[in-house]
Amino acid sequence: MSSTGLVRLSHLIAMRRDLDRLANNVANISTPGFKGQRASFKEHLKEATQSGNEPNANKYVSLVDNGVSRINLSQGQIEFTGNPLDVAIKGNGWFVVNTPNGNRYTRDGSFKLNSSGQLVTASGNPVVTSSGPLTFSATERNITISDDGTISTSQGTRGKVSVVDFPNPADLLAAGNNLFSSSTNPSPIAPRMASGAIEKSNVVGATEMVDLVKLTRTYEMVANMMKKDDDSVEMQRLSDTL
Repeated sequence: MSSTGLVRLSHLIAMRRDLDRLANNVANISTPGFKGQRASFKEHLKEATQSGNEPNANKYVSLVDNGVSRINLSQGQIEFTGNPLDVAIKGNGWFVVNTPNGNRYTRDGSFKLNSSGQLVTASGNPVVTSSGPLTFSATERNITISDDGTISTSQGTRGKVSVVDFPNPADLLAAGNNLFSSSTNPSPIAPRMASGAIEKSNVVGATEMVDLVKLTRTYEMVANMMKKDDDSVEMQRLSDTL
Protein backbone atom coordinates (compact mmCIF):
# COMPACT_ATOMS: atom_id res chain seq x y z
CA MET A 1 0.00 0.00 0.00
CA SER A 2 1.25 3.49 -0.84
CA SER A 3 2.16 6.00 1.87
CA THR A 4 -0.96 8.01 1.00
CA GLY A 5 -3.06 4.88 1.41
CA LEU A 6 -1.50 4.13 4.78
CA VAL A 7 -2.24 7.65 6.02
CA ARG A 8 -5.86 7.40 4.94
CA LEU A 9 -6.23 3.91 6.41
CA SER A 10 -4.84 5.04 9.76
CA HIS A 11 -7.28 7.97 9.66
CA LEU A 12 -10.19 5.60 8.98
CA ILE A 13 -9.23 3.27 11.85
CA ALA A 14 -8.95 6.17 14.30
CA MET A 15 -12.28 7.63 13.16
CA ARG A 16 -13.99 4.24 13.41
CA ARG A 17 -12.92 3.95 17.03
CA ASP A 18 -14.08 7.47 17.69
CA LEU A 19 -17.44 6.72 16.04
CA ASP A 20 -17.90 3.76 18.40
CA ARG A 21 -17.09 6.00 21.37
CA LEU A 22 -19.50 8.72 20.25
CA ALA A 23 -22.25 6.19 19.58
CA ASN A 24 -21.78 4.77 23.09
CA ASN A 25 -22.00 8.27 24.58
CA VAL A 26 -25.23 8.99 22.69
CA ALA A 27 -26.71 5.62 23.70
CA ASN A 28 -26.13 6.50 27.37
CA ILE A 29 -27.54 10.03 27.44
CA SER A 30 -30.32 8.82 29.74
CA THR A 31 -28.16 6.49 31.88
CA PRO A 32 -27.86 7.81 35.47
CA GLY A 33 -24.31 8.59 36.53
CA PHE A 34 -22.87 7.84 33.10
CA LYS A 35 -19.53 9.49 32.31
CA GLY A 36 -18.87 10.26 28.66
CA GLN A 37 -15.54 9.56 27.03
CA ARG A 38 -13.35 11.70 24.81
CA ALA A 39 -10.68 10.40 22.45
CA SER A 40 -7.24 11.94 22.19
CA PHE A 41 -5.43 11.82 18.84
CA LYS A 42 -1.70 11.87 18.26
CA GLU A 43 0.76 11.57 15.42
CA HIS A 44 2.47 8.27 14.72
CA LEU A 45 5.52 8.34 12.44
CA LYS A 46 6.26 5.37 10.17
CA GLU A 47 9.23 5.09 7.88
CA ALA A 48 8.15 5.53 4.27
CA THR A 49 8.52 2.58 1.91
CA GLN A 50 8.82 4.73 -1.21
CA SER A 51 12.16 5.27 -2.93
CA GLY A 52 13.60 7.36 -5.70
CA ASN A 53 12.76 10.99 -6.29
CA GLU A 54 9.22 10.86 -4.89
CA PRO A 55 8.39 13.60 -2.34
CA ASN A 56 8.23 11.16 0.58
CA ALA A 57 11.23 9.08 -0.42
CA ASN A 58 13.36 7.90 2.51
CA LYS A 59 11.30 10.02 4.91
CA TYR A 60 8.67 9.33 7.54
CA VAL A 61 4.95 9.14 6.93
CA SER A 62 2.70 10.86 9.47
CA LEU A 63 -0.09 8.47 10.47
CA VAL A 64 -3.08 9.03 12.74
CA ASP A 65 -3.16 7.31 16.12
CA ASN A 66 -6.30 7.79 18.22
CA GLY A 67 -4.26 7.38 21.41
CA VAL A 68 -6.51 6.72 24.42
CA SER A 69 -10.02 7.55 25.51
CA ARG A 70 -10.33 9.86 28.48
CA ILE A 71 -13.27 9.75 30.87
CA ASN A 72 -15.12 13.03 31.33
CA LEU A 73 -15.38 13.18 35.12
CA SER A 74 -17.47 16.35 35.31
CA GLN A 75 -20.54 16.34 37.55
CA GLY A 76 -23.83 15.49 35.87
CA GLN A 77 -26.99 17.39 36.70
CA ILE A 78 -28.76 16.17 39.84
CA GLU A 79 -32.42 15.32 39.33
CA PHE A 80 -34.79 14.69 42.23
CA THR A 81 -36.93 11.60 41.74
CA GLY A 82 -38.61 11.15 45.13
CA ASN A 83 -37.52 7.50 45.17
CA PRO A 84 -36.21 6.79 48.71
CA LEU A 85 -33.59 4.38 47.37
CA ASP A 86 -32.12 6.89 44.90
CA VAL A 87 -29.04 8.81 46.01
CA ALA A 88 -26.66 11.14 44.13
CA ILE A 89 -23.10 12.09 45.04
CA LYS A 90 -22.32 15.81 45.00
CA GLY A 91 -18.72 16.38 44.01
CA ASN A 92 -16.06 13.69 44.34
CA GLY A 93 -16.71 10.06 45.16
CA TRP A 94 -17.81 6.69 43.78
CA PHE A 95 -20.26 4.08 44.98
CA VAL A 96 -18.76 0.62 45.50
CA VAL A 97 -20.56 -2.40 44.05
CA ASN A 98 -19.74 -6.08 44.22
CA THR A 99 -19.44 -7.98 40.94
CA PRO A 100 -18.25 -11.48 39.95
CA ASN A 101 -14.95 -9.78 39.01
CA GLY A 102 -14.55 -8.05 42.37
CA ASN A 103 -15.42 -4.56 43.52
CA ARG A 104 -16.23 -2.00 40.86
CA TYR A 105 -17.17 1.68 41.07
CA THR A 106 -20.05 3.74 39.71
CA ARG A 107 -21.79 7.10 40.01
CA ASP A 108 -25.20 5.52 39.33
CA GLY A 109 -27.15 5.74 42.58
CA SER A 110 -30.48 4.48 41.25
CA PHE A 111 -30.64 1.60 43.70
CA LYS A 112 -33.41 -0.96 44.19
CA LEU A 113 -34.21 -4.19 46.04
CA ASN A 114 -33.93 -7.46 44.17
CA SER A 115 -36.22 -10.45 44.67
CA SER A 116 -34.19 -11.50 47.74
CA GLY A 117 -34.50 -8.09 49.38
CA GLN A 118 -30.86 -7.17 48.69
CA LEU A 119 -29.86 -3.58 47.88
CA VAL A 120 -28.54 -3.64 44.31
CA THR A 121 -27.78 -1.33 41.38
CA ALA A 122 -30.04 -1.01 38.35
CA SER A 123 -28.02 -3.79 36.68
CA GLY A 124 -28.35 -6.07 39.72
CA ASN A 125 -24.92 -5.74 41.37
CA PRO A 126 -24.99 -5.68 45.21
CA VAL A 127 -24.26 -2.26 46.71
CA VAL A 128 -21.41 -2.33 49.24
CA THR A 129 -22.23 -0.69 52.58
CA SER A 130 -20.51 -0.38 55.94
CA SER A 131 -22.30 -3.65 56.75
CA GLY A 132 -21.21 -5.27 53.49
CA PRO A 133 -23.84 -6.21 50.86
CA LEU A 134 -27.14 -5.52 52.62
CA THR A 135 -30.28 -7.66 52.59
CA PHE A 136 -33.55 -6.53 54.19
CA SER A 137 -36.12 -8.78 55.81
CA ALA A 138 -39.69 -8.99 54.61
CA THR A 139 -40.87 -7.23 57.78
CA GLU A 140 -38.77 -4.08 57.24
CA ARG A 141 -40.58 -1.04 55.91
CA ASN A 142 -39.81 2.58 55.04
CA ILE A 143 -36.29 1.95 53.72
CA THR A 144 -34.51 5.27 53.16
CA ILE A 145 -31.02 6.57 52.40
CA SER A 146 -30.16 9.93 53.97
CA ASP A 147 -27.89 12.69 52.67
CA ASP A 148 -24.90 11.22 54.53
CA GLY A 149 -25.57 7.73 53.17
CA THR A 150 -27.16 6.29 56.31
CA ILE A 151 -29.56 3.47 55.49
CA SER A 152 -32.57 3.24 57.80
CA THR A 153 -35.70 1.12 57.98
CA SER A 154 -38.64 0.68 60.34
CA GLN A 155 -36.26 -1.41 62.45
CA GLY A 156 -33.59 1.29 62.77
CA THR A 157 -30.22 2.06 61.17
CA ARG A 158 -28.79 -0.69 58.99
CA GLY A 159 -25.51 0.87 57.88
CA LYS A 160 -24.11 3.42 55.42
CA VAL A 161 -23.58 3.36 51.68
CA SER A 162 -19.85 3.01 51.01
CA VAL A 163 -18.38 5.90 49.01
CA VAL A 164 -14.70 6.05 48.05
CA ASP A 165 -12.36 8.24 46.06
CA PHE A 166 -9.05 7.76 44.26
CA PRO A 167 -5.76 9.67 44.32
CA ASN A 168 -6.08 10.10 40.56
CA PRO A 169 -9.63 9.38 39.30
CA ALA A 170 -8.42 9.92 35.72
CA ASP A 171 -6.77 6.48 35.96
CA LEU A 172 -10.15 4.74 36.26
CA LEU A 173 -10.93 2.36 33.43
CA ALA A 174 -14.39 1.71 31.97
CA ALA A 175 -15.45 -1.85 32.88
CA GLY A 176 -18.84 -1.99 31.13
CA ASN A 177 -22.38 -1.69 32.51
CA ASN A 178 -21.67 1.85 33.76
CA LEU A 179 -18.91 0.51 36.04
CA PHE A 180 -15.25 1.41 36.42
CA SER A 181 -12.20 -0.45 37.68
CA SER A 182 -8.89 0.75 39.06
CA SER A 183 -5.47 -0.72 39.72
CA THR A 184 -5.06 1.57 42.74
CA ASN A 185 -6.82 1.17 46.08
CA PRO A 186 -9.45 3.83 46.89
CA SER A 187 -9.93 5.56 50.22
CA PRO A 188 -13.28 5.85 52.05
CA ILE A 189 -14.66 9.39 52.18
CA ALA A 190 -17.55 11.18 53.85
CA PRO A 191 -19.42 12.40 50.78
CA ARG A 192 -22.01 15.08 50.22
CA MET A 193 -25.10 13.43 48.77
CA ALA A 194 -28.66 14.19 47.77
CA SER A 195 -31.22 11.59 48.83
CA GLY A 196 -34.21 10.82 46.65
CA ALA A 197 -32.20 11.98 43.61
CA ILE A 198 -29.94 10.69 40.85
CA GLU A 199 -27.00 12.18 39.01
CA LYS A 200 -27.85 12.35 35.32
CA SER A 201 -25.43 11.48 32.53
CA ASN A 202 -22.88 14.23 31.84
CA VAL A 203 -23.19 13.65 28.09
CA VAL A 204 -24.53 16.72 26.25
CA GLY A 205 -26.77 15.22 23.61
CA ALA A 206 -26.73 18.12 21.12
CA THR A 207 -22.93 18.31 21.16
CA GLU A 208 -22.47 14.57 20.74
CA MET A 209 -24.96 14.40 17.85
CA VAL A 210 -23.24 17.25 15.99
CA ASP A 211 -19.85 15.55 16.48
CA LEU A 212 -21.32 12.23 15.36
CA VAL A 213 -22.70 13.72 12.12
CA LYS A 214 -19.42 15.54 11.35
CA LEU A 215 -17.32 12.47 12.00
CA THR A 216 -19.62 10.23 9.92
CA ARG A 217 -19.33 12.58 6.95
CA THR A 218 -15.54 12.76 7.25
CA TYR A 219 -15.32 8.98 7.52
CA GLU A 220 -17.39 8.56 4.35
CA MET A 221 -15.24 11.14 2.52
CA VAL A 222 -11.95 9.41 3.39
CA ALA A 223 -13.42 5.98 2.57
CA ASN A 224 -14.50 7.27 -0.86
CA MET A 225 -11.03 8.70 -1.47
CA MET A 226 -9.48 5.32 -0.67
CA LYS A 227 -11.91 3.58 -3.03
CA LYS A 228 -10.98 5.99 -5.83
CA ASP A 229 -7.30 5.32 -5.17
CA ASP A 230 -7.91 1.56 -5.33
CA ASP A 231 -9.91 1.92 -8.55
CA SER A 232 -7.12 4.02 -10.07
CA VAL A 233 -4.49 1.41 -9.16
CA GLU A 234 -6.65 -1.37 -10.60
CA MET A 235 -7.17 0.55 -13.84
CA GLN A 236 -3.43 1.12 -14.12
CA ARG A 237 -2.78 -2.57 -13.54
CA LEU A 238 -5.25 -3.57 -16.25
CA SER A 239 -3.74 -1.02 -18.60
CA ASP A 240 -0.26 -2.41 -18.02
CA THR A 241 -1.42 -5.93 -18.91
CA LEU A 242 -2.84 -4.85 -22.29
